[in-house]
Parts: sequence; structure tokens; C-alpha cells
Amino acid sequence: WLYQCDNFFLIDNTPEDYRVKLVVVHMEDRALQWHTTIDKTTNCSNLPWLKYKKLVLERFGDVCDDPMEDLMKLRQKKSVIEYYEEFDAIITRLNLSEEYLLSCFLGGLKKDIQMMVRMFQPTTVNKAFSLARLYEATNTSGSVINEINKQQKRVLGHRPLSVDNSNSSSTGTNASKIKARSGKSLTPAYMNKRRAKGLCYFCDESYSPEHSLTHKKLLVHVLEIDDEDDQWETVANVNDGPTVGEPQISVNALTGVASFRTMRITGYYKKKPLHILIDSGSTHNFLDIQVAKKYGCKIEEREPLSVVVADGSKLTISCMVKGFTWFI
Repeated sequence: WLYQCDNFFLIDNTPEDYRVKLVVVHMEDRALQWHTTIDKTTNCSNLPWLKYKKLVLERFGDVCDDPMEDLMKLRQKKSVIEYYEEFDAIITRLNLSEEYLLSCFLGGLKKDIQMMVRMFQPTTVNKAFSLARLYEATNTSGSVINEINKQQKRVLGHRPLSVDNSNSSSTGTNASKIKARSGKSLTPAYMNKRRAKGLCYFCDESYSPEHSLTHKKLLVHVLEIDDEDDQWETVANVNDGPTVGEPQISVNALTGVASFRTMRITGYYKKKPLHILIDSGSTHNFLDIQVAKKYGCKIEEREPLSVVVADGSKLTISCMVKGFTWFI
């Protein structure tokens, strides 16, 4: 109220000896009663305006009002806007330089916001306020994105996947269960039973290399991984077993050239890096014999196996590596 009075006197150029008299005209209730009482004893209507303001503050001001103390204790607890409103309410009762006000404003901000704002070296409180609001808005939206990314990682990125191809059997007790669209769990026992009967894993038709093509999209898109295992390591077991149909290998897997149906990843065998091609055109797992020799794998002779290449030619394989396991 006194601030409004000062502004009016400044705009109106009100003479000093008229100011108190003009203020009394706008008083009512307790304020007018107080003025009437004190005017009888001190003739306050003729006092200079500054002395009269002091009397008003002594009567109606807070008993322990210390705006400087309030300013020094002020700290951001909620949003930047709410903090600025509290800050602004205090500094209207003070007469401080812009430099000092800026220092106080920055000192009351939350640490992360304060450090970011200081990087831009603002010279005014308004500039610092704008930067603080911008950082707060960006950080809030970034938190939402981070939470979405965390949820996606929990669903897609941090669950173990034990990969068993059609001629392999799982030897680990922690292998994850894989479910097909029908809802049946493709456990090792279930796959062995279907393989022994020469049936497809996903339907009741007889398995053949040509028939396997009908389920390629199914294998890529609708496999689910149960949340039973909390390991952080992805394991692929490559074991030799009875074959079903004629083995096939794509030209891309054979040459090491990736195509749009091939995914190239880096795996590890005994902490040694491996370049791995996951190709939908291949029916079995194949290992370069030079790599097997380099890494000291136990290579065993086997009956020659004819492998059909996607371009129509055939290769003969006469060696195998049992129990070969690689990690991602």
C-alpha cells in the first residue's frame, strides 16, 4: 500500500506538505481510527512523508519483519516460477543493486538448475529467470523420454535369450522358454518330440526346408521371452543333433556379406570376438573352420553332410564342433 502511495506521489508530483493529508483521505476503519488518535497528540498530518511512513510501519507492519533475512533464507522448493514469485515479493521491500539481487536469485535455485544458468553468465535477474525456466521445461520433457526408454529397455533390451536352432538341444538349466503364436511353450523336450516325429514346431504339417519358409515371419515377430531369468548375458548354444530335412545356408552367410534379411552382430567365445551373421535363409548354425582352429575348438570328423546353398549349388561338410557356445 505504501509502495502504491509513493508511485502516485511520484507521478502526480505531489508536494511534500500535501502527501500525508492526501493519504488520510483514503484511510478507513482501523487505519483511520489510528490516524485520528495519533494526530491529536503529535499533529502527524503535518509530518514529512518519510516520518509518517515510519509510524505506519511501526503500527501495521510485521513485528519481526526483516526482508533481507527472508531473502537470504529463500530457497527453491517447487517450480522456478513459484520461486521467482517468492523472490519478487521480498525484493520489493528492499533497495538493492541488480548485481546483488542476481547473486541472491542464483544462490536460491536448485543446484542442477543453478549450475546450468551460471554457465550462460546472465547479467540480470530476468535473464537468469528465463534460462532457469527453459532448463526446467527441457529437463521435465527429458525425464519423460528417459522413462519411456527405460520401459522399452526392460521389455526389449535386458532379458536373456537362449537360441536353439532346429538341430540343437539345450543343455543349460536357465534356458528361457520360447512361446509360439499358438501359446505352446517351445521347451527342449517339446522340440525334441516334434523333431523325432518329423513335424513342424509351429503346426502339425511335416517339416521340410520349403515348409520352414512359411513360418519365417512368425519366428521373427511373435516370439516372447518369459521374465523368469534375471541373467544379463545372452547365450547361444550350438550343438550337433539329428537333422530334419536338407540343411540350407544362404549365399550371404556363406560369403559374409550382409543383406536386408541378415543381421550382423559381434559375439564372444572365451572372451575372443566373433563376427556373427544371423540369416533367415539358413537352417543350421555354421562355423568357419579357420575360426574354429584359431580359437582351439575341438573339431570332430562326421559323416559327410550335403548343404544346399541358396543359389542352387551344394557344399559338403565333414566336420563339427560339439557344445560350441558364444556370448553377446
